[in-house]
Amino acid sequence: MFAALENFYDSEDVKIAWENIEENIRTSAKESEWEQIKPWVDEYCSHFLDKRNQAKLQWLQDPNQSNADNLMMLRHDAHRHLREKRGKILN
Repeated sequence: MFAALENFYDSEDVKIAWENIEENIRTSAKESEWEQIKPWVDEYCSHFLDKRNQAKLQWLQDPNQSNADNLMMLRHDAHRHLREKRGKILN
């Protein structure tokens, strides 16, 4: 890749090459783009994720064992619920 850049002598050539690289990256990203919102995420899933995020913030503010245990429990519950919901939708 860098060997190809050795052939450029002025900034205009480099600019054109960079624009081509950038366009290729953007095109590839659009072609392989995932949906931002998964079809199995509903309001109940969002509730689990919100509770997990609140527990994480609480643990970050006060990293004691009870907050850590609460966070681990809510992570587990959220992960299990999302996995079950995704499985139902995909099957």
